[in-house]
Amino acid sequence: MNNQLLSGHLNDLPRLDNGAFVEGSEKSIVFGPDRFWPDNVMRCFYIPGGGVGNMHSHPWPHYIFVYQGEGSFTIDDVCYPVKSGSWVYVPDDAVHGFKNGSDTDQLVFLCNVPPRGDVNPLQNEDQPE
Repeated sequence: MNNQLLSGHLNDLPRLDNGAFVEGSEKSIVFGPDRFWPDNVMRCFYIPGGGVGNMHSHPWPHYIFVYQGEGSFTIDDVCYPVKSGSWVYVPDDAVHGFKNGSDTDQLVFLCNVPPRGDVNPLQNEDQPE
């Protein structure tokens, strides 16, 4: 085995600016094609107080686990309140968005998608697969 770390903490992963999708937000790649998981991407999103992910859809699912905070996910016009420990499934093509329920505290969640889904869905859905 090489010298690559096989364990770590979320706080030690590099954070990428995700502000084009939600102002002031960041994301880290936990697992993905370049990190142990060729078929999926597990991202960790850090959504600032008051942050909103606008409604959108795309042809891939999301598998979400809320790690910290509280808020809501809306999926096809149904609003689901979430808090630390909640899970959310967003089917392919479902219109969805989310909101941080706090004006001050972060909403932090893990989100798994196929590699083609690790894009900003509000900018360009014609990403290569």
